[in-house]
Amino acid sequence: MRQALKLMAMGAALLGSAASASQENSKGDDRDESDDILVTGARQTREESRKAAVDFLRKTGAATTFKQVARWVEPVCPRAFGLSSEHATLVEAKVRAIAADAGAPVAPAECKANIAITFTMDGGRFVRTLSRRAPRQFTRVSPARMRELREGEEPVRWWYGDAIQAKGTSGSGDTPAPWTGGEGGGSGSALPLVDGAPSLNQYGSSLISTGAVRALVQATVVIDVSRVEGLPLDTVASYAAMVSLAEINALDDPPAQSILGLFGSGPNVQAVTQEDATFLSALYALPLDRLPRRQRGALIRAMTEDPGG
Repeated sequence: MRQALKLMAMGAALLGSAASASQENSKGDDRDESDDILVTGARQTREESRKAAVDFLRKTGAATTFKQVARWVEPVCPRAFGLSSEHATLVEAKVRAIAADAGAPVAPAECKANIAITFTMDGGRFVRTLSRRAPRQFTRVSPARMRELREGEEPVRWWYGDAIQAKGTSGSGDTPAPWTGGEGGGSGSALPLVDGAPSLNQYGSSLISTGAVRALVQATVVIDVSRVEGLPLDTVASYAAMVSLAEINALDDPPAQSILGLFGSGPNVQAVTQEDATFLSALYALPLDRLPRRQRGALIRAMTEDPGG
C-alpha cells in the first residue's frame, strides 16, 4: 500500500513537471515580439543525411545486415501499470498517438494488452521477481540481455516477444500468417519436418520476397520511478513508446538527436524528435518480407529522402 501511494505521488510529480513547463511556456507567449530570436541553420546535404541515418540505425541496432527487421503487424494495445488510472490513461494515450503518427496499427480502447508499461520503485527487483514467476516472458531474451535486465541500473528496461510469420496472400501480400515453429508465438501454418525443424507454407514466387517476416507480438517496458524522478510524465511515456514500437537494442551509445538519448550524456532531448519520427514512419512503411540488407538499405534511403529529416 505504501509503495502504491508513493508511485501515485511520483506520477503526480511527473505530471506536475509537465504542467509547470506548460505554464512557463504560456507565460513566455506574453513577452514583447521584439524579444523573439530567430535561429537559422544550414540544411543537411544528402550525404550528411545518409550518414545520420546510418548512425541512427547502428546505434539503435534496429536494422542489421544479418537479422530481419521486426515491427508490429497486429494492432498495438498499450497498458500502463503502477500509476493512478488518470496518469495511466495519459501514458497509454501518448503511446497510441506516437504509434498512429508512425503509421503503426493501433487497437481500439477495449483490447488485450500487448505492450505493458510498468512503473515500479525498483526495476531490477521487479524483473527478478517476474523472471521467477513467469519465466516464459523471457523466452526470446538472450542470456547477456537477461543479466542486464536483472542486475543493471538502467532507468528504463525493456524486452520483446517476436514471431516468425509466413507471408500471406491477400492485399499487398504483406498480411502475415503466424508460425509456430518455436521462434515465437501464435498459431498457424508450420509443418514439422522429419528432423523436427519447421517449414513455412509459401504461396507464389519471388526473387525479392523471403516468404517470411518477423513481427513483434509483445513488448514489456519497466520504468524505475526512483531513477526518472523529475522528468515530465509525457517525456517518460514518449521514451516508452519509442522502445516499444521498434526493436531497439540496449543503448550504450544512443543517437544524439533522439529521445533515446534521454538518459545519456548528450543533448537533453525530452520529446520524440524529427529523426525519431522519420525512423518510425520509415519502419512502418517498410516491406517486411525482404532480406535484412535490403531492409536496412530501404530504411536508410527513406530516412535520407524524408523532406523533414
